Amino acid sequence: MTDLEILQKSVGIITKLTKVSYKDLISNSRKRVVVDARKILVYILREKYLMNYTSMANLLRKTHGTMIYSYNYVKNCSKFNRDINRLKVRVDAIQDDNTIELRKKLLNIIADNKTSNNKRLNMILDILYYEEAHPLRNDPLRLDKS
Repeated sequence: MTDLEILQKSVGIITKLTKVSYKDLISNSRKRVVVDARKILVYILREKYLMNYTSMANLLRKTHGTMIYSYNYVKNCSKFNRDINRLKVRVDAIQDDNTIELRKKLLNIIADNKTSNNKRLNMILDILYYEEAHPLRNDPLRLDKS
């Protein structure tokens, strides 16, 4: 997925949540609703898609310092700012299709009562082992078969 595709997907999320358009997001508007939406957009791009600050800045026509400030604001000030917290909670609850599929696989394995516990656990570990950036990639754990 390219940065532009990620931005389009993220803007779609923000537009649904806040009713703020892409045109407003990249504008210099200082209206509270637009500023908050822009900060949440930066949060999504960083948290969900691991986009770097420079790429975000180029896409949103801002400086990378603004991107850093916006991300940190959402991370730290959501405890004190009710509007930001409400948006952050809703964004954090959004699952992508891969996460949903992974959860379904794992729940099906857990629900299978015909297979031994050790075998089910090994199946789960195999799935997690092959997931990207999972800590088990470097040190897979295996249970003795019984």
